Amino acid sequence: MIDIHKGQTEDQESAAKPAEPSVFIGDDDGASKPLPEEPQSLAEHLESAPRACSDETSADPERPPSDVIPDEPEPSDSDEAPAEPEPTASRRDWRSWLSSGWAKFVSFLALVSAVVTIVAYVEGKLGDGAISIPEIRVQLVESVEATYRRQKEAAEAIVGDWQERERQLEAALKQRDAQLQRIHALAEEFQRIASGADADTIASKLTRILQEQGPSQALDYIETQREDIVARFLADRAANLAKLEPLLASAGLYASEGEAEQARGLYAQIVELAPDWPEALAAHWGFLIDQGDLAMIRGTLDAAERDFALARQRVETLIALQPEEPHWQHNLGLCFDRTGDVKVARGDLDGAQEDYESSLAILERLAADEPGNAGWQRDLSVSLEKLGDVKVARGDLDGAQQDFESSLAIRKRLAADEPGNAEWQRDLSVSLNKLGDVKVARGDLDGAQQDYEGSLAIRKRLAADEPGNAGWQRDLSVSLERLGDVKVARGDLDGAQQDFERSLAIAERLAADEPGNAGWQRDLSVSLNKLGDVKVARGDLDGAQQDFEGSLAIRERLAADEPGNAEWQRDLSVSLNKLGDVKVARGDLDGAQQDYERSLAIAERLAADEPGNAGWQRDLSVSLNKLGDVKVARGDLDGAQQDFEGSLAIRERLAADEPGNAEWQRDLSVSLNKLGDVKVARGDLDGAQQDYERDLAIAERLAADEPGNAGWQRDLSVSLNKLGDVKVARGDLDGAQQDFEGSLAIRERLAADEPGNAEWQRDLSVSLDKLGDVKVARGDLDGAQQDFEGSLAIAERLAADEPGNAEWQRDLAVSHYKLGTVADARGDQHALAQHWSAMLAIFDALDQAGMHISPSDRAGLPAIRARVEAISTATPARNTPAASPGAD
Repeated sequence: MIDIHKGQTEDQESAAKPAEPSVFIGDDDGASKPLPEEPQSLAEHLESAPRACSDETSADPERPPSDVIPDEPEPSDSDEAPAEPEPTASRRDWRSWLSSGWAKFVSFLALVSAVVTIVAYVEGKLGDGAISIPEIRVQLVESVEATYRRQKEAAEAIVGDWQERERQLEAALKQRDAQLQRIHALAEEFQRIASGADADTIASKLTRILQEQGPSQALDYIETQREDIVARFLADRAANLAKLEPLLASAGLYASEGEAEQARGLYAQIVELAPDWPEALAAHWGFLIDQGDLAMIRGTLDAAERDFALARQRVETLIALQPEEPHWQHNLGLCFDRTGDVKVARGDLDGAQEDYESSLAILERLAADEPGNAGWQRDLSVSLEKLGDVKVARGDLDGAQQDFESSLAIRKRLAADEPGNAEWQRDLSVSLNKLGDVKVARGDLDGAQQDYEGSLAIRKRLAADEPGNAGWQRDLSVSLERLGDVKVARGDLDGAQQDFERSLAIAERLAADEPGNAGWQRDLSVSLNKLGDVKVARGDLDGAQQDFEGSLAIRERLAADEPGNAEWQRDLSVSLNKLGDVKVARGDLDGAQQDYERSLAIAERLAADEPGNAGWQRDLSVSLNKLGDVKVARGDLDGAQQDFEGSLAIRERLAADEPGNAEWQRDLSVSLNKLGDVKVARGDLDGAQQDYERDLAIAERLAADEPGNAGWQRDLSVSLNKLGDVKVARGDLDGAQQDFEGSLAIRERLAADEPGNAEWQRDLSVSLDKLGDVKVARGDLDGAQQDFEGSLAIAERLAADEPGNAEWQRDLAVSHYKLGTVADARGDQHALAQHWSAMLAIFDALDQAGMHISPSDRAGLPAIRARVEAISTATPARNTPAASPGAD
């Protein structure tokens, strides 16, 4: 077995072997090595000898020079031998020559030439069947590719379960890649066991069959010899350990053939026979890790857990045998990494974090001991990334960011050391995206955008270098979507739409190139939804509906092709919800309710099929909330309350099952808000306040646990506003003002921390409006006007920065309306007409641009217009400037 720790080069290994005269050994490129040159002393003799062989001829070296050879006598017909005649002069010369030193020398030459000729002939014959690593490698590659083709065809033949088909395709590809990576080492191993000084007949024959006929025939042969090998080993374990080498090599051959169970059984038998054989333990460990990885891809977690646990046993035995060997420590770290993956898949985040931390501790030590080992540095970065992922899932964003930054630092160094290594560059882009994601979750949109742009720049280069690489193209589209998402959050809808359109163009090309690739089709549906979302925000409801309908059509086809695919069904329900949302915005409540009810039916089936699937249960709660919202809009408050209570019940169970899951707690607070809203609409202010207070308690805990999480801080400000609203309705203006001021303080901090974040600025303007409203109710018109003017200043900046953003334009109109109400309360008809005229001009511009105006807004405009006209009629000269569009 090859000792992977000696680090010898192939030349060193060859030099250490005893010479094997008269046998040609092919080197790695398949060329035969030349014969050694003749000794110099022989060459000198040849130069001084008579012309026994001309350079241009191939005369018989045993034949003396032609100028001294006598004529042969004619044969005699007599039965008796003739008497020997007296020698002639020429014969005497010949005999004299034969007895001379020259003749002896030429005879020596003849003998040497004959030996060389025979050796060359024998070497030629043996060379025809010599052990050749390249020839073995060809056989192995052909077999691996054939196995991959069979597995790929079997996976593609799966109908009705796209997810399973994709898992099988991914597993087949991963298995092929793993096998191809090991082929050269396997070929070298067979060459070693067949060509070494201690090679036995079985090893040589096994290797020759592999080289000449292929893996299947070699494995058939070893099975006929297996019992004999074991028997000879058992006869004398110490002396016959090498007898097991053909079996160990054959176990690797079974694995390369994809015959996992045969390999599994053979490895187990070898380790049982030789439990302290490092080469066997190491080979078995590698096989088990590969098999566990494939089981993870296929979703068979029990099988993966079994293989990873046994792999850990093998490596722990190796550590006990060779405690100073760093490779075994590295392998133990990988075992912890893999068991952590299984625990993540099972939802055991505590256990996963423990395993990842154990892996990290080992890999940190190894990477510190060998800072120049790029492979170990990369493994360390992966370990940090996995630990960061589990911390994100647990809500520990500070810890996650720290891990992602450490991983990023390693990958930056690797990418800088090898700028031409595409995988290092891609790893770097992944780290930047991970860091961007956690910054988004923390509300650091500037930092997130910077990271996403860095990732995008790398992926642009990779995609440009390999335009035919679909993976690079898809990576590019994902980066564009991430960047678009953060621009939406920052209020940069133009930039977001541009990014989403570029992502969509890539998705359309990939889907067109492979119309049968369900993954590409699904990506296309996601791109259409992203673009639809930004069009909704811009008030382009026609364009949004068109995009959502395009996405829905794709998802309906996918769901119809594979009705048993839960992911496709879930995607379909999401598309129906999005289409329902845009119909609500357009005032088509019947159409919206129909879409929401279809989505709810899907969510109910999925949740019933897998009651333990928290994701499906959460989706069901979302569908109930959507349906409740549209019922509120339709005035069906009883139906809405029933739906919101159903959603709340689900979220209370999820939050109780995982009290440490911040997302479940946040969902619970949202449901309490919705239920409080419908109770306000029903006049149940006591019930509403009770729900809002429960919501506030959750928001306060989340914000206190993560004071740096801008999202939690923002949620707290919303909860305070909700509670303030119900206190206003109950006439508790002091309490309401206190809540609104608490919300305003939070929003002022958020807006100051990120002045470029349009959402934070908009939230600030809303808080100022709420505080102004309660001051109006309290008769504090000066204070109200000051708050409304502060809100107006923000709205004007946002509307100027994005004149095509319908939401920002509406906010500006609302600010003018509120200032008009203060003017009305002051009796300042001129200021009233001025602000309300500005408001009307904004709505008219939106209408002319084809942007959406809600039915409730549109319904209130005629009365406002009539009031302005009445004021203008009463005092035309003073109010004429205010009546012009956009006047201020």
